[in-house]
Amino acid sequence: MVGTPDAARPTSACVQAEECARAKQTLTLLSSEIGASKSQIDMSAVNEQVWRVILFVVQNNRDILDYRHIDQIVLAAIYGVCKIHATDVTFKDLVSAYKKLPNASSDTWLKVPLAKPGQVGNIISFYNDVFVPRCKDYLHGMKDGSSITLAPLRGSEAAPGSVSGRAVAQQQQQQQGAGPLVPNATLTGSPNGFRAVKRPRVPSDSKGGAGGADAGAE
Repeated sequence: MVGTPDAARPTSACVQAEECARAKQTLTLLSSEIGASKSQIDMSAVNEQVWRVILFVVQNNRDILDYRHIDQIVLAAIYGVCKIHATDVTFKDLVSAYKKLPNASSDTWLKVPLAKPGQVGNIISFYNDVFVPRCKDYLHGMKDGSSITLAPLRGSEAAPGSVSGRAVAQQQQQQQGAGPLVPNATLTGSPNGFRAVKRPRVPSDSKGGAGGADAGAE
């Protein structure tokens, strides 16, 4: 069920594939919802970098997943990528979109284990307390155009892009789960951000960065 935290995870390729399949479905659905309300943002570009961050956690920082749901990582990753590029997506936007997903549970954004054992907070607290300290260097490497090579999972499939999120979810349900997703991948920064070419950039006084998130998840 969405929002139910899992225990400490083993590191088998099968488990990683299942986590990535779930993350891909959630990311694609969220991208569809956000893109519908914020058409000025190129969500396919957002997805490409968010997917790399998710893999960075799944492959290299698996303890972040301990006792947490993969959807919580997806939410934090989307916010982090958008923040470093000064793209107008807030946690309030993300939570509003997440609420529309099938079987969405408020525990996903309201009850997230934090750094200290037994401490629980909302998704913003998790982002500030856990996600940023562990992932900020990786995120800033994306902003600066650094190249980062990820270890492979068995099999290959591209990051979620412009395909309808709901169509992908239906296809995955029919197949009763997707296989492993991503091969070796090289990550480069996005110097132009995620704004669609034909739409004006929304003014922002933020210089971009993976720093702390503002309040807004309800």
